[in-house]
Amino acid sequence: QVAIVPISGELPSSGLKADLEAFLAMKGELCVSVSVIDPVYQPINVTSTIYCKPGFGVTTVESNVRSALTAILSPTYRDAATGLYPNKIGRSIYLADLYQAIMQAEGVHYCVITLPTTDTILIPTKCATLGVVTLTLLAA
Repeated sequence: QVAIVPISGELPSSGLKADLEAFLAMKGELCVSVSVIDPVYQPINVTSTIYCKPGFGVTTVESNVRSALTAILSPTYRDAATGLYPNKIGRSIYLADLYQAIMQAEGVHYCVITLPTTDTILIPTKCATLGVVTLTLLAA
C-alpha cells in the first residue's frame, strides 16, 4: 500500500489514485500488487506560552509563530531553500521540532510548550497536520 498526499493537501481523488496505481503497476515486478490509499491526517494541537523579545509587538510575534507552526505541520509546505517537502507521510513530529520552529520565529525570546506533552510518532500512512493552536503571548 502506498499513501499519497496531493499538492492541494486534500484527500487524493479516485482518478489520481487509479493513475498512480497504473503507473506503479507498469514499473513494478510481476506478482506484486500495489494499491494507492488515502493518507490519515493526524492533527497536532499546540499550546504554548511565548515570551516576546523587546521591541516586538505580541500581534506580530503571534503571527510569526502561527506561520512557523503552519509551515512545519502543513503536508504541502515546500521549503523555499531546498525545494523539498519536509513534512512527509509517516514523519514523526518531535517536541524538539516544535520548539525549533517557534524559537526561530522572529520576535520570540523564549517559549514553553505544554501541548503536546510528548513526541508524536506516526505510522507510514499518517501525515501530521496543524490542529488547534493556543498561544499565550507575554510582552517583554
